[in-house]
Amino acid sequence: MNVPVGLGGIIIYPEDIVVMDSDGAITVRPDRLDEILEKAEARFANEEEKRKRYQNGARSFDEGGWRDIVEAHNKARKID
Repeated sequence: MNVPVGLGGIIIYPEDIVVMDSDGAITVRPDRLDEILEKAEARFANEEEKRKRYQNGARSFDEGGWRDIVEAHNKARKID
């Protein structure tokens, strides 16, 4: 039929690329494929770096800056 299809609130066009994994699915317009691949590769590299830091003892609580936020909140509320 080669017509757009509506699914889950999005429109999938006949030429769209559909990518699925255990986390979900996305559609990519062919004219954005290079841009999306570049961003995906950068994200993968960033996550790989984080995994290495965590394996070496880093904590996500500190990496994300949450410790400073929680301590400032506790200080404002005078909680030790």
